[in-house]
Amino acid sequence: MRKDREIKDKKIIGEILQKCKYMTLALCKNDLPYLVTLSYGYDIEKEVFYFHSANEGRKIDYLRENPNVYGQILVDGGYSYGNCSHLYRTLNFTGIYKEVLDDGEKIKALTCMIKTLEKNPDSVLKDQVIGKKINAKIGIIENLKFSAKGNF
Repeated sequence: MRKDREIKDKKIIGEILQKCKYMTLALCKNDLPYLVTLSYGYDIEKEVFYFHSANEGRKIDYLRENPNVYGQILVDGGYSYGNCSHLYRTLNFTGIYKEVLDDGEKIKALTCMIKTLEKNPDSVLKDQVIGKKINAKIGIIENLKFSAKGNF
């Protein structure tokens, strides 16, 4: 990594985690790569990512076969006209996928995601989470190791 672009400031890394809504995960199964972009919630206290998905599909097949993930979150600052450059910040990470099975943790995970993604989270939580049976598969990415760089 270019040292002049490296971001070590934990405040900036925290801002990236809280500001962004999507991450891209690189997965691998039988030496075949697969890339998927998905929304997430980041739990500051537990230092984990949560995401939801259908119960079946390519992403789940890959994660069941190999739970090791590499991911990236991008803050796109746009093209810097006249400088032949692009303004960005990227947060790269490795981690381990696990399925959330506990109903209480599923509600916590969905609450975290909805608060990240929704403009009116309380209404959505009331209508779709609180007191409801959660049928979606909830994933957690733990054991995170971060690196970040940027050009603004």
